[in-house]
Amino acid sequence: MPHFKRKPASQIGAPISAREVQQLRSAFAERFPNQVPAVFISRELLLNSIADIQDLSGIHFVYGLDDANTASSRRIIMVPARNRSNGESGMIQVISSKGYICDNGETISFDKLMQLLGNHVTNFAAIKEEIPLSKLPRGYFWGIDKVKKLLEVDQCAGVNFHFGYNPSLRAACRQFQMVLEVVDAGHNSLNVFMEYGQCTPPCDPDPGGDGLSVSDCVATIAAERFSTNADNSLNAVREFRDNWLVQQENGAALYELYYFLSRPLVAEIQGRANQEAIWEDLYYNGFSPCLELIQQNRYEDAKACYVNLMNNLAKQFLVQEVTSDVLI
Repeated sequence: MPHFKRKPASQIGAPISAREVQQLRSAFAERFPNQVPAVFISRELLLNSIADIQDLSGIHFVYGLDDANTASSRRIIMVPARNRSNGESGMIQVISSKGYICDNGETISFDKLMQLLGNHVTNFAAIKEEIPLSKLPRGYFWGIDKVKKLLEVDQCAGVNFHFGYNPSLRAACRQFQMVLEVVDAGHNSLNVFMEYGQCTPPCDPDPGGDGLSVSDCVATIAAERFSTNADNSLNAVREFRDNWLVQQENGAALYELYYFLSRPLVAEIQGRANQEAIWEDLYYNGFSPCLELIQQNRYEDAKACYVNLMNNLAKQFLVQEVTSDVLI
């Protein structure tokens, strides 16, 4: 199946046949019988989730669980995306203190989003052990032009978000193919389906839709540019983040905070004319103090340093307000 990653972000998405949808749904149900196979999202909620967003490029349909041990507590959270600050097409998650709308109509905070996302990753890691934790599916992106076209279908009352599975694809993370199905007020299919979105995070075989390598992250870039021993520094941070931190209270949410913000931050910083100075400041005044605390085994202090760093970066480069006092 072709994927249209080189299109502007607003144009990502394309029709898929009912036959293909049924194949994807059946394979998912067979492989993951305890997982929720589909979630209904009303037209009203979709429109409300993107209201008043400037330079809108699309929607990240982010996966969450109310309870990491209960697959039936599935939620889909609509996270609007915008273009880069330099005007280039992008899929930059909007980070906002106003909250995010879930498929059940509830508006949740940024902190709650991280907690729900962390629960999803914790649950899914147990059933897809062959996928590294950082590469587990966390959501699906479709361009706003394509989503709005679905909502303009006559009698559209909303969409069914279908979880699909295609075991024939080589990359384990890309085997998860999601589909939007237009339905009427009775939740009957109107036989309009869309796939060919961008998995989040992008899989290794996928060229990043924003032109970034899928391995790009703020710590890696900063350390590789300014550390005299980048490998050791990064290994220490990963050991802290991926082993100690994830085991703490709210640890899964804190883990997701990094990966949720990292790619948008890289995209924004790399679009700035003074990016070299930004990376230098980030390394010496952000990354290094946290690293020193980790090397001293002062993990609780390192946790506070890490959360403060990510919050400050989000405020500085991702435009909208964000605080994570609950997580600290």
